[in-house]
Amino acid sequence: MVLTSLEELDLTGTRITDAGHIHLRLPTRLIRFHFNGTTVTLTGVVRWIVQEQRRTLVEALRVMGLVEFNDEV
Repeated sequence: MVLTSLEELDLTGTRITDAGHIHLRLPTRLIRFHFNGTTVTLTGVVRWIVQEQRRTLVEALRVMGLVEFNDEV
């Protein structure tokens, strides 16, 4: 899923599993996700990666080094 606007996406309470699955809830203005028990608020850097480079949210998180996946799992 490629997002055109992160304003409609809320990841509050979202869990990213070891397998790299991400579960989304909609909608609000803050972009957050839970990773290793820590809540992180994503900034304009992620917006730029998603909107200007047309990447998915998971790809943007990976580019920033916030999420690592083992694709072989």
